[in-house]
Amino acid sequence: MNPFYLHYALRLPSTLEQFRKWSTGSSYPAILDSDVKKTVIPLPDIGTQDAIAAKVVMALRERARIIHQADAAWATTLAGITSNLCGHQHGDTSDLSQYQDDLEIHSLAAVLEVLKELPPLTTDNGGNNGSPDEDLFAGL
Repeated sequence: MNPFYLHYALRLPSTLEQFRKWSTGSSYPAILDSDVKKTVIPLPDIGTQDAIAAKVVMALRERARIIHQADAAWATTLAGITSNLCGHQHGDTSDLSQYQDDLEIHSLAAVLEVLKELPPLTTDNGGNNGSPDEDLFAGL
């Protein structure tokens, strides 16, 4: 059996429904090896498997290419916004002037003051997080 065809066949709705019927557990469902062995999937001739496998491989490569492209665009956008917020120009990828009226500028010291006024962090047992509140921002 072509392994890329198997990759396709194991994701068919009919296969997933069989897995769902046999699954045990709720937060981490699992099925037994014996259930996997009795799963019924369509098994066309090897030529058809190879044709389907070729389409699966092409689709996986295209998916990887698009994800890489989207990740690169995301990184460029974040770098541009960060650079712009720091007062540097970073090309025209992050022009924030359209949001100028919506921006409120706060100093880091003002943000730290607000954070210091928040109640202390607690655990489920109601205790302190183990560090004194005044030490929380000591290094800043």
